[in-house]
Amino acid sequence: MAQSSRANQDQTIGPVVLDKVICCYPDWGSLVDHSLLKNRRLYAFTIPRDRARTRAGLKAMRWGLRGIGCCYQPLIHDAAPIDARTIADGFRRTYEARTAGWLTRVYGRIGG
Repeated sequence: MAQSSRANQDQTIGPVVLDKVICCYPDWGSLVDHSLLKNRRLYAFTIPRDRARTRAGLKAMRWGLRGIGCCYQPLIHDAAPIDARTIADGFRRTYEARTAGWLTRVYGRIGG
């Protein structure tokens, strides 16, 4: 078991794509940190944009989910600290797209 665990620690992973995942986690920092840990090439995420319409839509969604007894609570996180952590880990932003409700950013490893 120790050898298997060590082998997993030595492996790097391929591209990481967090498509509408970060908004599910109150502790987005741990999710981003862990997903960056062994990624050596490509990193991408899509999160809800922090806009009045998006906030209103998510508020209505949370209200509806509570009404049916669902505990899921979608969140809006500021993209700037996610961007900063990704860049600090050796990536540079290579692509960005925005829709009315979503922000997508893609990063490539510098020198990788």
